[in-house]
Amino acid sequence: MESIILKFMKKSIEIAQKNENIFVGVLAISSNNKIICSNEKQDTNDWVKYILHELELLKVNNLDSLYLTINTYTNNEFGLNTVLNYIKINKIFIGLPDPKLKMYLADDPILHFNNVQFYPDDLQKAIISQNASLFIESHQNIKNNNYYSQKRISELVKKNLCELGYYITEIDISNNKSVSKLSQFLTDNYHLSFDKSKCIVEKCLSDAFNNKYSSYDYKNDARYLNSMWSSTFNSICNKIGLNLRDDNIINVGVGSGNEAAKIFSTCKRITFVDIALDGLKKIKKFMPQSAIILSSAENLSTVEDNTFDAYISLRTYNSSFFNISNALKEAERVLKNNSYILISIANGFIDSNFEIIPGLIIPNTEFVNIYRGLDTIRKLADELLLLGFIDIKYLPTTEEIYLFAKLKK
Repeated sequence: MESIILKFMKKSIEIAQKNENIFVGVLAISSNNKIICSNEKQDTNDWVKYILHELELLKVNNLDSLYLTINTYTNNEFGLNTVLNYIKINKIFIGLPDPKLKMYLADDPILHFNNVQFYPDDLQKAIISQNASLFIESHQNIKNNNYYSQKRISELVKKNLCELGYYITEIDISNNKSVSKLSQFLTDNYHLSFDKSKCIVEKCLSDAFNNKYSSYDYKNDARYLNSMWSSTFNSICNKIGLNLRDDNIINVGVGSGNEAAKIFSTCKRITFVDIALDGLKKIKKFMPQSAIILSSAENLSTVEDNTFDAYISLRTYNSSFFNISNALKEAERVLKNNSYILISIANGFIDSNFEIIPGLIIPNTEFVNIYRGLDTIRKLADELLLLGFIDIKYLPTTEEIYLFAKLKK
């Protein structure tokens, strides 16, 4: 991320002013990267009125960018929509959704504005700290969901490494959230070869996924509250012309194997790939005609080019230590021309009231950001476009967001 963008993001947090009960920071930026105005000297409880008044005094009705720490939702209205009614804005930088939000709303400008970027995780955490009491009391706090609090992949990897004598902190994990980076960390700190370090990291990661998903309790899963999720999956397959029974399919990321057995039971030709062995064993027992590969999505080296009619990966691409770019390159390589890719991003958690809250966890917090999954989907779509995929579409549901496209080689 450009240093000037980070500078403005940090500045917006530093100048945040209280709007009723929530701290909000706003910066209006010109095309030559100058601050036109901000709410640093805001003398009202309404950042919207203050910023619009300042821009009116300056006779400005066009901004290159707007930095907003929280997309406030007050009296059933998004403040940002009011600003957009009067001011043309090229880019919007958003920190977090209003802590009052617990679902997607049709008039949320972040869902429809084309040029949106989000603050990085460390700055999102700073915004949470600034409004700690509101976020703690909000539906976006999933601390009471013990499964997600106690069985996070990053924590399990840290535990596995420590048990092997490689002592690593949460900050070390957070700063090295890929297999290659974490391997290099071990190499630099424990005088191991990179290949040795990589083997250790991959084994710890595999064991972590086995630990989490071999005994996975679906009562803690958003899909548990929506028995129709498999029907949604099947309808998407039908919509794009994917024939589950007869097409040659690769499914990357089987998890526990329970759901894969449910939705792929009619497949005549299917290959299952996962980094953890337990789920593969389970699916092989249920579907002996299937092929299994113990590997990561980023490395399908045992598969030849142009092999499959369809590539399906459900709720895997937002896994910890996952390299999206490498995985998509492998997907493109193993797919035939005019084949299909279908990916979903996990996008729902169960809160203490047993309701589904859309979004993804902000790393190393107990809070869900409802925009996080949408941001991931947009990045995936951009990469698919670069790889030659066409007809790229996405469909958000209560528990996941589906992305599907056709490959034109």
